[in-house]
Amino acid sequence: MRQDPIAFSRGGVMTAFGVVIVLIAIGIGGAWLTVRSQGRSVTAVRGGAASTQAGEPGASPRELGGLLQTLIRSDTSAADQRTRDRQRLTQYGWVDQSRGLVRIPIARAMQIVAQEGQ
Repeated sequence: MRQDPIAFSRGGVMTAFGVVIVLIAIGIGGAWLTVRSQGRSVTAVRGGAASTQAGEPGASPRELGGLLQTLIRSDTSAADQRTRDRQRLTQYGWVDQSRGLVRIPIARAMQIVAQEGQ
């Protein structure tokens, strides 16, 4: 038995070829924009990939497009803020000693408010 050859229309082949070309152009353009926005050259990206991925422990944060970029291992600012917040909520302390303003633990403050409401 003889099989019929698969027929391709010229317009379909040209459309598929055009889509592939457009996708390649978008990929190259996206890579170029990414490299350009980071302020590095393509050779710096290729040559410095190992050193930037290893991450220096004392690396300082950098700003990229309005966002603060940091190495996760070295950035302790969020943990430090949570510790300060926890201390403010659970410990006594001065807010303004010259004016006599103090801070009390939130659990104690809720007890006082509940007693005043009765």
